[in-house]
Amino acid sequence: MSSYKIMADIACDLPDDYLAQNDVFCIPMSFVLDGEQVESSGSDDSFNHEFYRRLREGSIATTSATSVGTYLEHFSNELSAGNDILFVGFSSGLSGSFASAHIAAQELAPSYPDRKLIVVDSLGASLGYGLLVDMAVQLRNNGLDIEQAAKALEDNKLCVQHLFTVDDLMFLHRGGRLNKSTAIVGSLVGVKPMLDVDTNGKLRSCHKKRGRKKAVMNLVEWMLELCPHRSLDVAAISHGDCSDEADIVISELKKHFSVKRIIKNYVGPYIGAHSGPGTLALFFTGKVRV
Repeated sequence: MSSYKIMADIACDLPDDYLAQNDVFCIPMSFVLDGEQVESSGSDDSFNHEFYRRLREGSIATTSATSVGTYLEHFSNELSAGNDILFVGFSSGLSGSFASAHIAAQELAPSYPDRKLIVVDSLGASLGYGLLVDMAVQLRNNGLDIEQAAKALEDNKLCVQHLFTVDDLMFLHRGGRLNKSTAIVGSLVGVKPMLDVDTNGKLRSCHKKRGRKKAVMNLVEWMLELCPHRSLDVAAISHGDCSDEADIVISELKKHFSVKRIIKNYVGPYIGAHSGPGTLALFFTGKVRV
């Protein structure tokens, strides 16, 4: 089996036990909650539940790009230990963090001429990004070397579909994803947007459903259009503290697809600060994004 370290940002939202079992290191990302800086370095259910409780009660959360210095620190730790690194980063369309990682990799290259450090822009978020990290793990397990694995990720990353809905449009407005008038009108009439991630790794509003129940059920209906094959190695569900609704999506998913593995987890605070409580997302490998 090929040996190199797979690294990612904590925004991939993969469960801690998955990361430990598959030797993936996630770089922490910080956010600000009511003026206090908090570092998110793992996937703790009680921590995430408390985060969303505070958002529901009016707390304000903001994020900023991870610094070049943070990547320099974590990359150099692995390189100095003699390890090559395949880093899969959070979408450059949603954060400046990937640019920081790219700069760090360039700065470190002259100091470690015998080591390989390859950075891949996932153009994904949450467990959609996590599925690309999982792909890297499977490629490494299957014996692909670091260059082969990186090329395979680049070739396949736009096949990872992100379908999601949110419960409160105002969070998307605060995050710069919707204008205020659209968010207010949509909230008043009970419209729930159905969104995906485009070829540039940015959020895109695709259509709308009136009412939460229709929006939740539409996720699998939408997946049927974008996933012509009915047998999947893995699919993923992430949620903004609405686990019961995530289980409904999983139940519907199993009615229509044969799935070997299903990964379920919270949308972590770094993304949840912008999507808000009640976010529900479905991820899978399907048709190429258009």
